[in-house]
Amino acid sequence: MALELATQRWGEQGTPLVILHGLLGAGRNWQTIGSQMAEEFQVIAPDLRNHGQSPHSERMTYADLVEDVLALVRKLERPVHLLGHSLGGKVAMRAALAEPAAFASLTVVDMAPVTMAIRLKPVLNAVCELRIEDKTSRAEVDAELQTRIADSRTRLFLLSNLAREGKTFRWRPNVRILRDFLPELGSFEPPPCAIFERPSLFMRGGNSDYVSEAGIAAIPKWFSQATVHTVEDAGHWVHIDQPIRVVAELRSFLSGTI
Repeated sequence: MALELATQRWGEQGTPLVILHGLLGAGRNWQTIGSQMAEEFQVIAPDLRNHGQSPHSERMTYADLVEDVLALVRKLERPVHLLGHSLGGKVAMRAALAEPAAFASLTVVDMAPVTMAIRLKPVLNAVCELRIEDKTSRAEVDAELQTRIADSRTRLFLLSNLAREGKTFRWRPNVRILRDFLPELGSFEPPPCAIFERPSLFMRGGNSDYVSEAGIAAIPKWFSQATVHTVEDAGHWVHIDQPIRVVAELRSFLSGTI
């Protein structure tokens, strides 16, 4: 059964642009892009199930994630532009292949239609093993995470998922379920004989290795009108590293789909 997803929204005019965040992210991570795109589009950024303010569930398969997104899109009663980053990119691809008529275009940011191991597995292990209920400050949480996660940017991203609960904290994402479903989330198994024949843009970070040459070669198998664009000087979080370029590329692409 589809869950009703919490959403961030920017703008009230134009064709809807639905943006799906990555693993351990939330719709609010796309505020910079969403607020700028709101000049031309009605931007809707949901929190995927088990993330942000959306409901938690014991299920986290792609079938579940896609049905949640399709339930949201159907309420808009018109074909929408769909964008997804990382995990959200895989959800977006699966949704477009499952119900092509629901989408005017597809944009996938730093992800390809291939099975690949989830890079955040050590991060999720560290988060699940942290006794969050014993911590009373973000500094305490950060100090313990630092023993397992050296990268300060990753820790800052994780700390954005903390919610105050009384004198201590809780994680907004359902971290246990996310960890349990990592093998599923790393997979890519499209519906048989599916193909998306509307305009598609695959945007990858020039400093990221998430989209390999094998990944690029796989794109035309399911997305017949796809183009690939590399955003230089950007890692996996392309929209954070190069927001101006992402907005420019997205506007250029979407203007050609109208």
